[in-house]
Amino acid sequence: MNREQRRKAAKKIGKQSRGLPARDRNLPPNALLKALSLHKGGQLARAKAAYEQILQSEPENSRVLNYLGVLKGQMGEVNGAVRPLMAAVRIEPENAGYLNNLGNSYRAADRLNEAIACYQRALQAG
Repeated sequence: MNREQRRKAAKKIGKQSRGLPARDRNLPPNALLKALSLHKGGQLARAKAAYEQILQSEPENSRVLNYLGVLKGQMGEVNGAVRPLMAAVRIEPENAGYLNNLGNSYRAADRLNEAIACYQRALQAG
């Protein structure tokens, strides 16, 4: 993800959080950073719980859906990884990174035709 894409994603996250009911804004502002830190630190179960907590408040957060899908794949939940990645791609259908991650999940699930289709779409989205 380049700088411009990160800025757009940050703006989108900010817009999403503004429309949430007050009870849903109880997440700390750095909840995603903490979840990513847990994920990168190998604390996968805690990272998974953190991502899922964020998604309770922000179910359309494509970045978190993508990270959760990747994490589930790393945890061996091959079929469980596909669902959040599909949701991320539904929200951002031209995101090459999300398409690539979905393709990797399909490949791991031995769904090769679907994997190839995702990789082709990722190349086109470039």
